[in-house]
Amino acid sequence: MFFVIEKIEGQWAIMEWGKDSFKIPKSLLPNNAKQGDKVKIELQLLNESDRLRR
Repeated sequence: MFFVIEKIEGQWAIMEWGKDSFKIPKSLLPNNAKQGDKVKIELQLLNESDRLRR
């Protein structure tokens, strides 16, 4: 899935996905990320054995 960096405020990046917006820690983005950049974020569901290792 692709998100657009709407803006960066302090330690937070405001991300836009369609009509929705949410914030993530800026530290999760590459150092050169800036407003207007498109970011690909992948989500993965952990199975039970992965949870036990943490």
